[in-house]
Amino acid sequence: MTEKIDLIYPKFLKMAKYQKKIDGKSTQCLICERKCKILKGKYGFCQSRINKEGEIYSIVYGLIPALSFNPIEKKPLYHFYPGSTAITVGTYGCNFACFWCQNYHLSKTNPIKTHQFARSDEFISPKKLIEIALKRRCKGTSISFNEPTLLFEYSVDVFKLAKQ
Repeated sequence: MTEKIDLIYPKFLKMAKYQKKIDGKSTQCLICERKCKILKGKYGFCQSRINKEGEIYSIVYGLIPALSFNPIEKKPLYHFYPGSTAITVGTYGCNFACFWCQNYHLSKTNPIKTHQFARSDEFISPKKLIEIALKRRCKGTSISFNEPTLLFEYSVDVFKLAKQ
């Protein structure tokens, strides 16, 4: 069954930075170690990447169902700005299949099905995320809750803005 790409709000679609055309039917996603070969109209194992007419797109760009503010010590960077706070975001889907997943409600939620009831105002642009972080005086940003490469394109845009 071909997925209904038209159910996805255009704001959440972002062409994947790393992909390779295999043939006329499939394109390989190169963002994680799975290297999924995705047929047109289908999505990869993570369920956050779809082949739209021969090009791989992230369908979760700016789709941030999980957002929290955590002490930097909770991150592996506990010597980086000790005593400060980091904004942490995550999305739906995952490229792992851990039986012990603590964020199953996010990692195993199919983003395509989520878009059937997602509202366009759930979009958080990289600029808006940095504004939220600055308002809360966060010293860092992190991608978590599920495997961070799902938000690769979003992360690159967020981190560039955060550095400014």
